[in-house]
Amino acid sequence: MPPISSSEIAGAFSSLDKALKSRWHHFVDLRKTVAAYKPKNVQEYEQECIQSVAELRKNDPSISDELAATRLSVLSQRYLPPDVQRFLALRDPVMSEYVIVAFLSHALCESQINALLAVGLANKDLSDLFYIHERADFMEKWLNGPKSFEPGYCLQKDGALYETLKRLNSQRNALVHHKISLSVNGAQVHPGTKTANTTINSDLDWIHRYFSLPYDLARHIERYISASFITVLFSHEHITPVPTHVTN
Repeated sequence: MPPISSSEIAGAFSSLDKALKSRWHHFVDLRKTVAAYKPKNVQEYEQECIQSVAELRKNDPSISDELAATRLSVLSQRYLPPDVQRFLALRDPVMSEYVIVAFLSHALCESQINALLAVGLANKDLSDLFYIHERADFMEKWLNGPKSFEPGYCLQKDGALYETLKRLNSQRNALVHHKISLSVNGAQVHPGTKTANTTINSDLDWIHRYFSLPYDLARHIERYISASFITVLFSHEHITPVPTHVTN
C-alpha cells in the first residue's frame, strides 16, 4: 500500500481548525461582557422609556396623550425587570456566537471522523468499507466506526464527551433543518423543531464545550488507536480545555 501523507490530511482540516480557533477571543470578550452587564436602574430605565415614547410621537404626532401614556406604562412594566433587560441586551450576541461555533465545531468533528475512518481502514487494507461508514449517521460513526479496524475502541455514552457530541449534533441538525411550528384554525399542522429553553450562562457553557470538543475527541482517539492511523492530532492552543471531557 502506498504511504499515506499526513500533510495532505492535515490540509483538509486547516481551514476549519483556524476558523474555529479564530472565534475564541470573540467568545472570551463575550463572556466578559455578559459578566460585566448591569441592568439600568428604575430612573435610568424610565427616562429611556420617556425618550422612546417622545421619539414615537415625533414620528407620528397624531398619537394621543392617552395612547402615549399607555405605551409608556407598557414599556416600563414589560421591560423593566433586570432579567428581561439582561435577556434583551445579551441574547442576540450570545446566540450568534452559539450558532457560529456549533457549525464550525460540528464540521471539524465530522471531517475528523471521516479522516480517521479513511486512514484507519486503508491501513488495514479495508478501504472498500469506507463507503459504507461514510453513509452512516454522524453519531454512529463516532460510536462504532473505528471498531472496524480497532475493536478495543470505545466512546462511553455516560460521559461528558459523548454528551457534548450528542448535543452538538442535535443542535446543528435543529438549526440546519429547522421546521416552523404551524397551526391552522387552532389545530396544529406541524409541531416544528423543538429546542430546549436555556439560560444565557448555560449557552455560554455549551459554547465552551463545543470549542473544546474536536481537540478532546482527538485526545480520546489516542487512547485506542495508534498515532500512525490518526496522522493528525489537534492542539487546543489558546482554547481552554473542558476538564470533564478528559475524565471519560
